[in-house]
Amino acid sequence: MPTIGPIPRVLSDPSPDARTLHVRTAHTGNDFHPFTNVRAWQARCVALREQILVAAGLWPLPQRCPLRPVIHGRIDRGSYTIEKVFFASFPDFYVSGNLYRPTSQPGPFPGIISPHGHWHNLEDESGNNTRDGRFLRFPDDRVAKTIADGYEKNPACARSPLQARCANLARLGCVVFHYDMIGYADANVPGFRHAGNFTDIRAHLFGLSLLGLHLWNSMRALDFVLSLPEVDPNRICCTGASGGATQTFMMMVTDPRLNVAAPVCMISAGEHQGTCWCENAPLVRQFTDNVELAATFAPKPLIHPSATGDWTTEFPKKGFPEIRATYALLGAADAVENPHYQAPHNYNLKSREAVYNFLNTHLHLGHPAPVSDQSFEYTEPKDLSVYDAAHPRPQNALDAAGMQKFWESTTTQQIQALRPTDTTSWEKFRIVLRIALQQMTGTSWPAANAIVSELPSSGTPDAGRLSEAKSRPVGSQGGGRTSTTVEKLVLSRKNELGQVPAVVYVPSRSSGKSVVLVHPNGKSACAPELIDALLAGGHTVLLPDLFLQGEMNHPAAAFTQPHPDPEAYVTAYNRMTLANRVHDLLTAAAYLRTRPGIQRVDLAGTGRAGVWCLLAAGIAGDALGRTVADADQFDFDQLTSDYDPDYLPCALRYGGLGPLAALAAPSPLWVAAATPTVAAWLQDIYRAAGAAQNLQLPPRFNVNLMVDWLLK
Repeated sequence: MPTIGPIPRVLSDPSPDARTLHVRTAHTGNDFHPFTNVRAWQARCVALREQILVAAGLWPLPQRCPLRPVIHGRIDRGSYTIEKVFFASFPDFYVSGNLYRPTSQPGPFPGIISPHGHWHNLEDESGNNTRDGRFLRFPDDRVAKTIADGYEKNPACARSPLQARCANLARLGCVVFHYDMIGYADANVPGFRHAGNFTDIRAHLFGLSLLGLHLWNSMRALDFVLSLPEVDPNRICCTGASGGATQTFMMMVTDPRLNVAAPVCMISAGEHQGTCWCENAPLVRQFTDNVELAATFAPKPLIHPSATGDWTTEFPKKGFPEIRATYALLGAADAVENPHYQAPHNYNLKSREAVYNFLNTHLHLGHPAPVSDQSFEYTEPKDLSVYDAAHPRPQNALDAAGMQKFWESTTTQQIQALRPTDTTSWEKFRIVLRIALQQMTGTSWPAANAIVSELPSSGTPDAGRLSEAKSRPVGSQGGGRTSTTVEKLVLSRKNELGQVPAVVYVPSRSSGKSVVLVHPNGKSACAPELIDALLAGGHTVLLPDLFLQGEMNHPAAAFTQPHPDPEAYVTAYNRMTLANRVHDLLTAAAYLRTRPGIQRVDLAGTGRAGVWCLLAAGIAGDALGRTVADADQFDFDQLTSDYDPDYLPCALRYGGLGPLAALAAPSPLWVAAATPTVAAWLQDIYRAAGAAQNLQLPPRFNVNLMVDWLLK
């Protein structure tokens, strides 16, 4: 008979997990507070770059194929020319745009890439915008009103403020590449529209998104500009407004080749982080926001014009001070500017002139200040269009379905190429995939001083063992009376939302070993016989209720069903259920490491909880001793919804459960009921790590074998 008795509750009056009450959406910032330590901020910038690249499906970066640019159709405008360009960013996936080059002065010239954003002329009969982008051509009434309201002076600039900035920058001596977003202008083709692509779970599991493709296209656009012999690689800028500004600061975070940046009318501390799938991908703004992302560009020169008539209206008071403080931390407070105008959402005359003058200074254009916007000869969309009879759209151009097939194939090949065969390749594999897994789960192994343990009755924090925990005799072992100490704790991390109710059983004769034991239905479902066996072997046993488990199982619609607001993008802003459970597991395991006398911490998971333990072990590495897990014949390709409790964005991008679980190597690992694919990855990686003897793969889960493995 079991001797421990019923597993007690921890919370007398449990309340919902705070993580379920503070759900972020695209309309919520992350309350960025400037760092005060340079090294800490630099480390944060590295982590943010990794986060964006993982979210975009670009960690590690794909292989760069030859661009093979086609440049044709030169239009002479006197002081500058316009040319039509298309090139391959991936094989059979094309970027189209216009290249503006100065003619009135010798080079070398600064290079500017300029994404356009969600600009359109009008809406069609179904209410969808016409996806004009680079072809923007406002009608006469809009032109007249814009001039009458004082936002523009010249009809050509009012007709197309996008052409206006490119023409003026070229006149000032910059080479400018103005390129299409997917589904806009020359990239607006049947089978590859802007909206509705790559929003399904399979795309999310493979890390495929419009945001990621746009970021890659921007990187390749910069490759193209840098390939031009007249471009100075030390004077490179990106500028765009609205969605083009989102693409700009994604480049600011991820591409170190940028020297100067000018995102316009996009950054806000809250209210609006971007409301299109091209600005959101799962994971992309977990624990961050556009203010912090923009701050990562420090100390490089940055200007962000904002306006009273859009979501940037509060930016001078909320957002810019934090960015400027970051620049000041790095000794560059004068390198960042925020001109603020009474205007609607725009890249209009005043915003353009602010950018021209900023670039005149920081790209060393050499013009007398102030630089003014000039009228230009407007070019009709048909004359800007890249494709014509002599230069047709390539017949092999991928549609959305073709891109998804290509993406799945090439990313799978990329991970297979990382599959280690020796200790050297294993080290490389481990670095790349552990960074990915930490970003996918939004967690890491915590420092000892980050762990908080509280008595449920008092709520008093204590980072060590709680001496007030209750103990009682629970039975007889070896013919005599012994006692097991039973403690009820609430675990958390400093300055973080969430709590983990836990019961800890401490044997009277401790071996110095401990285990976090997890059941898919919470701690109350753990088998008393299993706990008895572990205690008899001298293990301290911690039973937690993880996120939405047991005592923490409260309604949490944001984590279990689609948000009623289609522009919420919950998975882009929040750690979802599986990741929260992995986070809580690491918190519980790290707590055990703080207890006096504990020399080893193990993980053990039965049923689907075994998958959570495998991911936690992959993050913890050698901080853990042994891990025992029931793989339950699971892999991530079985999922059908982003709101499945075992959903993990980008999991298939990194090969699924096998490669991620194998990050536990060389630590001892016992995995029952693994799929053949998972088992093969584990065997290969443990062999490459020189630790084949530390891996056991029984075909079925067996409690006795599990206990024997843990007690070694």
